[in-house]
Amino acid sequence: MIQREEIEKVRQFQSGEHPVTSLYLNIDAESHPYRKWEVQLKNLIKEKKEGLEGLDFSRKGLHSVREDFERIQKYVQLELEINGTMGLAVFSCSAENFWRTFQLTVSVKDRLTVDRSPYVIPLLAVFNGARKICVVLADRNRGRIFEIVLGHIREHHDVFSNVPDKVRAGGWHGYEEKTIQRHIQDHVLHHLKSIADLALSFFKQENFDRLILGGIKEVVSNLRPLLHSYLEDKYIGEMDIPFESDPKTILKKSLEVERLYMAREHARLVSNLVTVSKSHGNGVLGWENTLRALQRNQVQQLFIQSDARSQGIYCDRCRYLDVAGERCPLCNRDLALRDDIVDPLIGEALARNCQIEQVAPPSELERYGGIGAVLRFRG
Repeated sequence: MIQREEIEKVRQFQSGEHPVTSLYLNIDAESHPYRKWEVQLKNLIKEKKEGLEGLDFSRKGLHSVREDFERIQKYVQLELEINGTMGLAVFSCSAENFWRTFQLTVSVKDRLTVDRSPYVIPLLAVFNGARKICVVLADRNRGRIFEIVLGHIREHHDVFSNVPDKVRAGGWHGYEEKTIQRHIQDHVLHHLKSIADLALSFFKQENFDRLILGGIKEVVSNLRPLLHSYLEDKYIGEMDIPFESDPKTILKKSLEVERLYMAREHARLVSNLVTVSKSHGNGVLGWENTLRALQRNQVQQLFIQSDARSQGIYCDRCRYLDVAGERCPLCNRDLALRDDIVDPLIGEALARNCQIEQVAPPSELERYGGIGAVLRFRG
């Protein structure tokens, strides 16, 4: 499981004179079949190699970067296991024997950077938006509870109830058989109620954000009505899956359920944002309006399509962002037009404690440049 402390260790890593290579790679098998991300990585490395000599690093530093590239390529081609994850972040400094990898449950924009410090803004954005998932598997006499965070799965509980499996035929007009059948059904109901109670206790202990139920459809349909209202509020879907499935299979199926849920939820939230913005409520659409609201600390929830891009300027001294201009209006400093200001935008949103929702394309946001925001207050 990815911890905030791990990301902080990467962020605070000091490489001295040696550069750090940071990779973000989209490894979503749905949009990149046949491991096409390996081709994308090869192209990223080729492009970066062509500009290496122009960077202000020592010969030893450049040698370290080339070793980074080789190690990253070997890892992606030979060691990377997907397991339903959609994004990859890698940080490497071969000269300092520094190496960290993070597999993510959301897709990320492909990029390869070489700098004096690790580039962690996209990873922080993913971490801040991560949700803890509880998966409850059930059959007629057993139950299992798992926790999933940022693509990592861990089993917490495995319970067993002594429920009879068979009904012995016999008795007067099948009366005895029917009595035994009702007895078994009572046992099953009691067993499922104990699983629901255990899930509630786990929620009170771990405070998970989302709940997925799994097992054969008949058992799951009997379990859901027994959930406490707290758990019903967290429920996002179910999956038809064998009870004895291994954690990798459970993780993959669960992430598919979450992906479908997020697609529906983002469509609903973006639709609400468009409606509110058009009625001059607490919402804005488009780059210019969103940046202006961010500068005024009005943004509560930032929506950005994962493939959105915009030219603009950014003053790292005054933290000023705009879609156009030649100088910062706050310090009068000359600024060069950047090809893409998504990264400083995300950094500023994180610094202002905004909730960030990265929306998968296509979405209704496309008509507005792929960006919009729900506001804390109207200016």
